[in-house]
Amino acid sequence: MSSAPVAPYVELCRQFVRGGMTASCFESLFLVMYKSEMRELESHYSDMAELFWAVDAYCPDPDIRDSSDLDEEQLRSAARGFVEAVQGEV
Repeated sequence: MSSAPVAPYVELCRQFVRGGMTASCFESLFLVMYKSEMRELESHYSDMAELFWAVDAYCPDPDIRDSSDLDEEQLRSAARGFVEAVQGEV
């Protein structure tokens, strides 16, 4: 399976996993990219959907975060899992 359509997402996830941006920045950039490129990502739908739901569940504020929400480390783990699923080790 070609990873070309997801290459920008792999790079975004790698930057986030390596600490190159905050979770809030990652969330914002991911959502902008995802919404503009949905059709090109069909071959990686399940991997992208899993990452989308992780981004959607991210809650930066611990005071309002509940058990179904993700914190920054959980979101980072989801990003790492995405990269591994589509391209191998981060």
